[in-house]
Amino acid sequence: MDFFFLVVVKRTTDQSRLNYEEQNQHKICVQFSNETELIEETFLINIQDINESPYNLQCSNHTGFCTVFDDDFNQTFKFEIKTINHYENGTYFEILCTDNGQPPLSVSTWIKVLPDNMTLMFVPVLSLIIPVNDNNNTIDKQTRDNIVISYSNDGDKTERQRRQANSPPQNIYFNILHLTIPENARDYEIANVYVTDEDNDNYVCTVHTYDAPEDSQPFDIVNGILRTSLIVQDGLYNINYEKIPVYNITVTCTDPIHQYTIRKHFTIDVIDINEPPIQLILVPDTLPENSPMDYVIGRFYASDPDLPVDNQTFEYSIAMNPNGMFRIDNDQLILKRTNDVEMCISQPDLCPHDYEQITSLLIRINIKDNGQPSVSQKFWIQIRITDENDPPVNLQLNQNFIRENSPIGTLIGSFSAEDQDLYQTHTYTLVNQSPLLNNGFLFVIEDNNLRLLQSPDYELDSFYIITVQCTDNGTPPASITSDFLIEIIDVDELPDTYIFIPNPDGIISDDIINDLMNGRQTPRTIFLPQSTYSLPSLG
Repeated sequence: MDFFFLVVVKRTTDQSRLNYEEQNQHKICVQFSNETELIEETFLINIQDINESPYNLQCSNHTGFCTVFDDDFNQTFKFEIKTINHYENGTYFEILCTDNGQPPLSVSTWIKVLPDNMTLMFVPVLSLIIPVNDNNNTIDKQTRDNIVISYSNDGDKTERQRRQANSPPQNIYFNILHLTIPENARDYEIANVYVTDEDNDNYVCTVHTYDAPEDSQPFDIVNGILRTSLIVQDGLYNINYEKIPVYNITVTCTDPIHQYTIRKHFTIDVIDINEPPIQLILVPDTLPENSPMDYVIGRFYASDPDLPVDNQTFEYSIAMNPNGMFRIDNDQLILKRTNDVEMCISQPDLCPHDYEQITSLLIRINIKDNGQPSVSQKFWIQIRITDENDPPVNLQLNQNFIRENSPIGTLIGSFSAEDQDLYQTHTYTLVNQSPLLNNGFLFVIEDNNLRLLQSPDYELDSFYIITVQCTDNGTPPASITSDFLIEIIDVDELPDTYIFIPNPDGIISDDIINDLMNGRQTPRTIFLPQSTYSLPSLG
């Protein structure tokens, strides 16, 4: 009889490679059939464990960590360090990792010499960090040789399964619901950052702020605390509500062992704080030296970080007012006193804003805003004194009398005046004379000299009042006007008509009286005693 066999093998795993650590037994089903019957039988195939080499040995020159993986259970490892090359620019080492399986198997890698301040640490399988110290070899620093680190798996899972079973992180959260930071904060801790992970793995977290330049990141995560960065603490970056009221950040947390990374976006609200004004200017800031009282110098303009967000208003007051010169009306600076120009030369204290004495003044202004709570700040304001043409002062005449009958052109006196403006010339003008003569002025001014234009007569007028104006050559010209009394000095004169009267007590004849009345005699008659004059013409 002919038999026909059909064998069908069913595997319970999809793996194409037999791996004792993943599955140490396989179940197969064998079917036998002929034309009349079908026989099916199940068999167990046991996988024999063999020692497998450790793999993926990696060492870092930067961190000093070495990691290695091995799929076999309950293995211990021996690490050896050997010098493989000496170069002028450094030393290289071979790091060899050997397990204790049968037969022992190894894996190796290469590394440069470590910095003196770094400790080499070996991390087998689950990245268990074990410090290694060895005093046997010294090249540039202590090297490590014949190091045996024991590590045991738990026996129920392979390391590959263990890695596959490690859960990724589920969430990033902070210990407070709303992240806030006060405006202008420097050294400030905002919140603690946490990662939700079923395996309680350790994470390294960083933060990135989208609202700030890459080289001026205002926040950092240090030891699990979200806080201001060093650039903020050093005052190189300012948390400013008026510029950025809300920061958008991304927190990234990484599991360095299992290479899991999680990111989450958050916002940090900046708490607005009323800030004092930061600048105060006066426009314009000039004061002409001879300005009158109540002259408006300029208007104050303040700069405040809270403008224009809060639409603040300001109150101004004078904290230091030199010589009590100024007052403030709303936001205007006003002059309270004027220069006494007549006294600027002799008493400078009476001219506090005289350009010839001082070219600028400093006042201190206190400005207070209406924020909550209100804050104030003081500022120095410089007021520039501008030069003006000062008028002449102290117009004087060095002599104010003249003898009667002096000839035309006689010098009476010279005028002089004082002027704060150096190197100016002055012009003197006769403006008025009282009383006036029928034929005009009695006097004339040549340069700064007062001279006779006509011969004076004491008996006609014993004094005259003249008005003189002194004008400088400034721009625009300025002048001073003063009155002067010119005294005519009487002198003895011979009489114009002589009438000899032998007896002054006698009665004057009617003929003499008629001659005087009819103008045949000079209007002035001088009575001379007989013993006073003796003129041959009168006998």
